[in-house]
Amino acid sequence: MLLGWYPHTHLEMDEDARRQKRGKFGAAKHVYPAPVMAEPAWLVRARARGRAAAGPGPVLDLTGT
Repeated sequence: MLLGWYPHTHLEMDEDARRQKRGKFGAAKHVYPAPVMAEPAWLVRARARGRAAAGPGPVLDLTGT
């Protein structure tokens, strides 16, 4: 079903390769295993540290004046 929605994805869409997780009200969803999920989180944190080390970016004037 997911491949029909996202035919050109590079993500693993095979439900057997993922684990099942239950939500608050019992709905099931298939999520990637913890080691797979940890990789994107690590990458995001590393990029955020790099931007913070570079200093503040341009200030956006949201007042419209």
